[in-house]
Amino acid sequence: MWKSLILVVLLAGAADAEEIPLKEIWALDMPGTKSIEELEPKIYTTVKGVNGARSHDLLEKSWTTQFSKTLGSLKRGDQPGKGFAVSGTGLDALKNALAAREKPPESLPEGEVTLVFFSHSGGHVLIDRVTRAGNQFDIHYRVKVTNTMDLVKKLALIPIGELAKGEYDVRISCDKEGPASRGVCKSFSFTVE
Repeated sequence: MWKSLILVVLLAGAADAEEIPLKEIWALDMPGTKSIEELEPKIYTTVKGVNGARSHDLLEKSWTTQFSKTLGSLKRGDQPGKGFAVSGTGLDALKNALAAREKPPESLPEGEVTLVFFSHSGGHVLIDRVTRAGNQFDIHYRVKVTNTMDLVKKLALIPIGELAKGEYDVRISCDKEGPASRGVCKSFSFTVE
């Protein structure tokens, strides 16, 4: 009897989960998402028209490049730390993510919130789906293993809208854990005050 009751409760909870469409997520090289480069059109549009040192100088000013550089200091096998949440959406969220990379905030003011997901791994980390059930978010990803020894940096900004005051949990998971998944940010919690 208990097993049946638990199954009914689990199924009811799963039915209440709402999915955040991939097309609303800003990401670096992840199919189905919006290109994070679109947040900085002046830089990326200009870079495509020039080459050499000028192109490199422009990319150095990019918030995306700067965030990726913080991941570049990690070596193979290093843990990238926990994901985190920031205030704002779009370019504001990207700027806030860079500012918070070393010391992510544990609490945020009421307003728009974005989840920051990142990896520095031996494979292409791709988000499959993001769901919300009450105060819990689930980010489910997969790893497409590469044939090279290169470490691949990924970043995704997941806008989740305005949140009421409270505590929120973000679970990050993969169907098939492996060596490449060690380079993916870990689950985290945050508070909205």
